[in-house]
Amino acid sequence: MENRIVPKGLTRREVLVYLGAVCWAARASAQTPVSPFEAELAKAFATDAFTHMGSDREKFVVYLGDTSRSQGGYRGRQSDRLVSTPAKSLIVTCEVTSEANYRSQLESPIWPGGESGVTIGIGYDLGYATASSFRSDWGSLLPKKSVDRLAKCCELTGKLAEKHVKELRGHKVGWPESNSQFDAYLRYVVGQTEDTFQNCADLPPDSFGALVSLIYNRGASLSRRTERRREMREIYDLMLKRDFAAIPAKIREMKRLWKDDPQARGLLARRELEALLFEQGLKG
Repeated sequence: MENRIVPKGLTRREVLVYLGAVCWAARASAQTPVSPFEAELAKAFATDAFTHMGSDREKFVVYLGDTSRSQGGYRGRQSDRLVSTPAKSLIVTCEVTSEANYRSQLESPIWPGGESGVTIGIGYDLGYATASSFRSDWGSLLPKKSVDRLAKCCELTGKLAEKHVKELRGHKVGWPESNSQFDAYLRYVVGQTEDTFQNCADLPPDSFGALVSLIYNRGASLSRRTERRREMREIYDLMLKRDFAAIPAKIREMKRLWKDDPQARGLLARRELEALLFEQGLKG
């Protein structure tokens, strides 16, 4: 089946119109059905789910025997394996909705709330980055003045980070620069996914990309010291046994963690999209 992605540079209204047109065209032609993944993506846009991503920073928690997993802190093995276009679009959409939304709302640093730090680019949280790693990631992409000012926000989270946001409005991070940093960092997440789960090479691109999205959002810890990582451990076992068909159910079971949080509807939508994308890959 042909994979469709939302064109770049659309406003939110234009995205809704585009997705509606895709659904209408599919109903008009039995030869181009809308996939469950596309239908759920359209639903998430229509219900504003992506504006309720919560401030889940579980991926930054360091469990015993684990290492830091944030964009700024984690630097494991890079991988040259490419992520499928639907998977990359899913990650970017969940983080910033669209290029148009980024340009209008997110070029200036923001504070997402909770225990987040000042956040720039496509989900780069300064609160979980050291000043040295931040300078390494962004030093060649931003003006020195902005790098020096933003570096002062590194390792500050919660209300301490919130205090800095208004002072940072003039230090904009453009869409091209954000994409360059995102593409560079994504290679680490791909490598991290391959190192976390066995037999990734046997997965179709969309199925593998769903796991990359999961690791990007939740981190790679398989710690047995917390029930919050139960499904991650179960996915590890299923990958080891190559029981790929059972994995989408485990992704959906993770919804238990956020089902009672009205500010985390986006995380519920993201888990469903990852499960559907994984299934889409298995179907070919």
